[in-house]
Amino acid sequence: MQDLFGICDYDALSIAVHQNFTLVAFEPLLIAMSQKELLDFQCTGIVDFLCVTDFPLDKTLKVICFMAKCKFEKILSDEIISVLIQKFDEVESDEEREKCMTLWFEFFDVLDKKEDESEYKGLFVQNVLIALQAYLRKGGSEQEIRNLTRKPMIKVAICLLYNSKCIDLQYDEKRVLPTTEQEMGKNG
Repeated sequence: MQDLFGICDYDALSIAVHQNFTLVAFEPLLIAMSQKELLDFQCTGIVDFLCVTDFPLDKTLKVICFMAKCKFEKILSDEIISVLIQKFDEVESDEEREKCMTLWFEFFDVLDKKEDESEYKGLFVQNVLIALQAYLRKGGSEQEIRNLTRKPMIKVAICLLYNSKCIDLQYDEKRVLPTTEQEMGKNG
């Protein structure tokens, strides 16, 4: 195991297992292993950790922007999106809202890369889309889903993905969910 993870991650994993601590990790393999209960330890991603603490929204958005620039694969989840939106809705200052929205736009800068420059773009779109779809599916009715899509951060995400020709909108069991063009071909 030490050869697989390296000394630092192995030591952190050992402490988490033996002391019953939750490990905060960037490493997707560690997070996946904890979710599958392979080694009987708890692990959470860095953004999940920041969302459950009282970490400021603008700083959390800076972290996710940094992660996108470093080409992390799974940055968002439906729970993370939900917390980001809740925190954004609580921001009262127009200046702070603008700062956070600017960072949200920056997160999607990956979409501006030319296709041949970045294979990461496809992974980024796929992972963001999975998180967006899961978040939107939380709406119980068609109207609730439409209300969720009107949230400023969701609207921006969908518009940026749509405008960069990464997604289209598709009706799915009477729900409007963003989907990739590849998914559209499979379904329709």
